[in-house]
Amino acid sequence: MKAPWEYFEDLHESVYVADCDTYELLYMNRFAREQFEIETEDGYRGKKCYDVLQGLSQVCPFCTNESLRENEFYEWSYRNPVLKKTLFLKDTLIYWEGRRCRMEMAMNIECPNASGRNPNYEAMVNDCLIQTHSTVDPNKSMNILLRFLGQKLLCDRTDIYENGYDGALLHTYHWSSEELPCSKEAMPAEHLSYLYSWYETFLHNEPIILNNMEQFKKDSPELYAYLKPGAAETVLLVPLLHKDRVGGFLRLDNPGTERVGEAVEVCKILSHFIVSIWQRRELFTHLRRMSHHDQLTGALNRHALDEFIRSESFQLPLGMVYCDIVGLKNINDMLGHDGGDRTILSCYKAIASAFSEEQVYRIGGDEFVVLFTSGDEAEFGRRVERLRREIVSRNCELSIGCVWSEEKEKNFRELMSLADDRMYQEKNNFYNEVDPTTGKRRREFYMDSRQGESKEKNAFQMFASNYYFDAESFFSSVAMDGTSLYLYCGDMQKNVYYISENLRRDFNFSSNLVYDFVTLLEQRLVEEDRPLHAEETRQMLEEKRTLHNIRYRVYNKHGDPIWIHCRGIMKWNEDKTEPLFFSGAMIALNDKSEIDTATGMMTFSFGLNRLSELCSAKEELLLICFSLRSFSKINQTLGRRTGDTILWEVGRLLRLSLGSDFELVHMDGMRFLAFSRTVRDPNKAIQEIRQVISDVYRRNGAHEMYPCVVGMLRSPRDGVTAQDLTENAMTLLRTAKDCPECEYLEFSPVFGKKEKERADLSMALMASVTQNFRGFRIVIQPQVIAETGRMFGGEVLLRWKHEGVNVPPVQFIPILEETGLIIPVGKWVIEQIAALCQETLPLCPNFKLSFNVSYFQLADDTLFSFLHKTLARYQVPGWNVMLELTETHFDSMPGHLEQFIERCREIGLSFALDDFGNAYSSLQLLLKYPADLVKLDRTLMQKAVSSKKRRDFIMSIVYACHRFGKKVCMEGVENDEELAAARKMGADFIQGYYFYKPMELDRFHAVLQEQHADDLAAEAAAH
Repeated sequence: MKAPWEYFEDLHESVYVADCDTYELLYMNRFAREQFEIETEDGYRGKKCYDVLQGLSQVCPFCTNESLRENEFYEWSYRNPVLKKTLFLKDTLIYWEGRRCRMEMAMNIECPNASGRNPNYEAMVNDCLIQTHSTVDPNKSMNILLRFLGQKLLCDRTDIYENGYDGALLHTYHWSSEELPCSKEAMPAEHLSYLYSWYETFLHNEPIILNNMEQFKKDSPELYAYLKPGAAETVLLVPLLHKDRVGGFLRLDNPGTERVGEAVEVCKILSHFIVSIWQRRELFTHLRRMSHHDQLTGALNRHALDEFIRSESFQLPLGMVYCDIVGLKNINDMLGHDGGDRTILSCYKAIASAFSEEQVYRIGGDEFVVLFTSGDEAEFGRRVERLRREIVSRNCELSIGCVWSEEKEKNFRELMSLADDRMYQEKNNFYNEVDPTTGKRRREFYMDSRQGESKEKNAFQMFASNYYFDAESFFSSVAMDGTSLYLYCGDMQKNVYYISENLRRDFNFSSNLVYDFVTLLEQRLVEEDRPLHAEETRQMLEEKRTLHNIRYRVYNKHGDPIWIHCRGIMKWNEDKTEPLFFSGAMIALNDKSEIDTATGMMTFSFGLNRLSELCSAKEELLLICFSLRSFSKINQTLGRRTGDTILWEVGRLLRLSLGSDFELVHMDGMRFLAFSRTVRDPNKAIQEIRQVISDVYRRNGAHEMYPCVVGMLRSPRDGVTAQDLTENAMTLLRTAKDCPECEYLEFSPVFGKKEKERADLSMALMASVTQNFRGFRIVIQPQVIAETGRMFGGEVLLRWKHEGVNVPPVQFIPILEETGLIIPVGKWVIEQIAALCQETLPLCPNFKLSFNVSYFQLADDTLFSFLHKTLARYQVPGWNVMLELTETHFDSMPGHLEQFIERCREIGLSFALDDFGNAYSSLQLLLKYPADLVKLDRTLMQKAVSSKKRRDFIMSIVYACHRFGKKVCMEGVENDEELAAARKMGADFIQGYYFYKPMELDRFHAVLQEQHADDLAAEAAAH
């Protein structure tokens, strides 16, 4: 049989084992042997621990053997005279083959990482750093590092992934042992949610080892498709941390089977140097950009121009365009330098859209030059014509002159002078020529273009042109004093707005004529709403939208925040490349019934009226309903302030991400509705909703696997009135609660029937509880000792019969939790357990009954006192009762739960971790849970039978549990093969159909009586 300490052979901390009575060394792991320079096992076997480890000739005066206890660690520190290092030591007592053994782990606390490093690692790291610093090019350094790691650690490939500025995951560097081609695709930002579970681990500077590719593919198909592990059996992912944030990760495929541990240590050390190479690369890029680019426009500058003139490219056939901004000084005088800067940027964009950015140079305050080498003279001419069209369409005051040269030896100054002369010549010639397309002189055509679409006037334009019209009076009449309507309009090219008098006065603007009104308005917004307004403005410009629709809060002149509903219309030029005019109306929502103050969404009454308007207009609508989960738990464990923060952030971010496409309503409680007249495909919006809610939960410490449920309806298909639609949305959300893992649920009339059945079931449960728990009973599924099959305890399970039919627990228990009936029913179960123990313990004093506790029960402050008093009343010792909790309870370990566990332990109660392996279980989490018994989920048993690798993994879990004083119960054992596997893996107890199914109490008593009779017979025979 393998000695227990042999599991530590590859641990990168010193481990040794010695006989407590003889002080003979029995074992030193590889790391310890290297530390003490012992080449073979014969170098320490049979020698005294105080001789080899301390350099002493007799027992250490500070020996801790007498202080050691099994399953406990004795921790202390000491400066070792042989290693000349201060060590942090953890000692424990192990019994092995009849011997009392001392096992000690030692960590060097003089090392920054608190654990000794293998000297071979240091040599490898130094060798790597020498090679990577052989070049000043950061990209070459990174490629050298990847090649070095791949070759030294015998990997098939090595890669680096980085978080991009736009939120995407970038595949930036790659090395392969076979020089295979690699597609460096970016993972889009919307898919990054699949990485969150990895990044949680990375934040603790812990690597991830993927060694079951089939399971990985099944659990994370998106990540599998992106990483493309191919034939790799093992993929090692090492975090790259920068300023306590995950900047990316290092990937190694198939490191040598004996070198995974070595790879982890080396990569952890080198991760700091990889980040430093990143920083060096970013610095190089930034410095080069600063030295070669104009800071305002991003165009190339004179330094870059001089470099180009000295290059061979200047000897190619070349077209030059000299560009001069007309009247820049006047623009600066009238609009300020900000206005001048915007003009310069607009001109640069016109030039760069006709030519490529790498051909445009800014050589003065109002001068640009284009050097074209990527085509012949005819292509150059076409580009110049395109530039002229861009100048007109963008309303740029830009004059140009161009010249073409085939000469190899060119004089730049002569070309510039020639282009400058032609600028003035061509300016007049161009505007006086007849355009072959329109048949007009260009001067006439472009004058018409600049006047806009004046020839086809609508009725309002006709009236304003032909009859007396006073625009100021018109504005004043619409936005009179005492009204809640504010008007404004603006010239988008010049960024000058006219605002109504009441808007000027109520919000403290200095004039009705306002330059850069949008920016000044944004400064008056409540801070949380500014990103919402900025994002709406950005989307409107990028998506070329004509309609503007948003709600936000703005401070008036008294400093009071007022809700505003702002709508407007944007007018664009013909090809929608430039916004020309904007007109908007702001409506003050003074009625508090319109806006829900908790979320910033519409209130239900106001939203219902709005929905009724759309239904009356027979609009086709897409409706998305969603509900936040576990919110009462959040309020109880994290506090109501956190709950309020989550609500507000969800509302704010959804208003930001869904923009003006959707109108948002807070229906009631934690239920919400979003509806749209323009969106037909729900998938993108639903993905946004789920992502926003998940991010907000996580940021505020609410760790919920499925933080929301989502449903989708369409009108008129799923309802023709607002009342029908909202009622169906409520029904849909109640149905969706049973399948939170679904992306979303689409409404079906069947749900109404199911909802009625659920409501009937809820009423029946209520009646059962009020009628002294009529229909409820408990059954017992015995648990046995793995080696003998002898019954030692049992799990208490709740059953309920309604109208003569047994209702499955999966149906009625969620309703008990939802309605709060789980509190009285749970206490009834405790009463039954205490009574059962009173009958059982005389036959079997050590018998232990366990039962599941719902999170809702734990939130009940009276649970402990009831439990304590009930056990005392029935005279049941606490250690005969065990409470079963799931990982979910422990993951959200709030203060009151810790206090509950501590108080229970004081009266002898013990705890089991139920269904381990059913969620995102990890060994690290298992070891930190305050559980006495770990119950391995049925799914682990199924995997253990089918896979040796999985069986070995489960054995390591069992071993770790035993080392930390926890017993293990294997659930779901149903046949001989599974029984053999459970015993081989070291399970202490077994629960499954192989031995016993859940049984009624009379059958349970009979089985217990039989076992008691067998025990008495065996005892009599022994005497």
